[in-house]
Amino acid sequence: MLGLCLETIFNPTRFKISCKGPFPIKAFTTISANLGSVISLHLIEMDPELLTLLNLQGDLRPEALRLVHQIFNDLRTTLLEPRGIDEYGTDSVIGDALHNREKELAAVEKLVGIIAQEWHATNLNISQHVFEIELSRLEARAEHLMGDILVIRDCRFELAGRLMDDMIGAEDGGRINSTWSHVDSLIERYKTVKGAKIPIYEPKNTIAQWNFCKTVFNVYDVEEGISDWCVVSGHRHLRSTVRGVQIVRYSLGEKCARYLFAPLDDSHGHLFGAKNGLPMHIHYAEALDNGRLVIIPDEVQGKDEERDQGYIGSWKVYNLYEADAQDSSQFMPLGSELHGRSLEFRNDFRPNTRYLFFAFCMNVLWRQRHEASGWWRAYLASGPGEAWAAAASGPYLRQSTLRRIAQRVGRLTEGEAAQFVVEAGNGPIAEPSDGDRRAEEKDSFYADLCCVAGGDADDEESDEFDVGEEE
Repeated sequence: MLGLCLETIFNPTRFKISCKGPFPIKAFTTISANLGSVISLHLIEMDPELLTLLNLQGDLRPEALRLVHQIFNDLRTTLLEPRGIDEYGTDSVIGDALHNREKELAAVEKLVGIIAQEWHATNLNISQHVFEIELSRLEARAEHLMGDILVIRDCRFELAGRLMDDMIGAEDGGRINSTWSHVDSLIERYKTVKGAKIPIYEPKNTIAQWNFCKTVFNVYDVEEGISDWCVVSGHRHLRSTVRGVQIVRYSLGEKCARYLFAPLDDSHGHLFGAKNGLPMHIHYAEALDNGRLVIIPDEVQGKDEERDQGYIGSWKVYNLYEADAQDSSQFMPLGSELHGRSLEFRNDFRPNTRYLFFAFCMNVLWRQRHEASGWWRAYLASGPGEAWAAAASGPYLRQSTLRRIAQRVGRLTEGEAAQFVVEAGNGPIAEPSDGDRRAEEKDSFYADLCCVAGGDADDEESDEFDVGEEE
């Protein structure tokens, strides 16, 4: 079987490439006579160029480079060869595929952390553009791996059954020559619109989206003639430029929303309920969706007994990135004029506090993902954490789940994630769940789902809907 020697990765004189990168490992050709310890090309579709930060090796400090090499070497030694289906069964093969993807994902996450830390410590002599390109390549791989992991966890027994059926029906006497390649193809079927069983891959319900936006516009009383009200700018804008934004993304799926926020006795559910919406100009909608804006409590008024959460009548918007403070426009509030601006509503209807808290945490954690370690703590201490804590009369989210989300999305350690839950203002009630393996598995699954769904902001389809020109 073809293989790739670890030595050839780090010794350019013994390693040649047959085509331009980036590209999968199957496109690599080694010409070293001494292959020594090899990695099967069929373990997983690894990219050594990506996993060794080949493009940055001339810019990394020796200490950082040693860490990168150690991460790759550890990954190489933990990946599993495909086992015989006849001897071990198809479920074991699917389990091994899950193991390999989880190990590679852990390696990719560590590499993201190294690049971010080195960049913010000014140890990388590269441009902002190159920094962002390298991060985007790693993030694309992480998203792909998380998607595979979600499919395997959700459809493991079905995948094993399909693999068995295909093995029995194979033309070569019931055997599949390339096990990993076949497993890959089975997983990919569940990541298509036709075969999707996980919401991030399912087609959007355009009718439900249309009805959601109409409902949001009605409950917030924003429509008037050919213009609609934006709660962020406090002005009317042409109808074609105002959107009904879903605070919690549609791609999470209602099942995940019920787990995060508890079951809801409403036919529209969490995601298509009016309290998951806000009417705003498309510029603000895109900034919120791209994690550049956060909305936090301005003041607490009364109490919403139905939700057992403080009824927050006033909200304000913050820029999450300092660079955005320099923006300006004669047509709408931007930059310093936008930062700290109170939302302007036309009636007493307000969004669900828990949804806004979730969106706030996700955006803060997404920025932390590419920031220096500990950035989140200084940001929360600057005011937002206290604002959420003052508004809380109980936890906004399941605490064990929020901890796992903080680890997955923000790359926080277990200890940091526990601190994040408190300092973000998630309420005073502790939730003992340690040792509950089923709860931990659910927390992990839904945290991964949140991470993948939260990383698709650049897709053509987003979670902002307009009602067009029809009345």
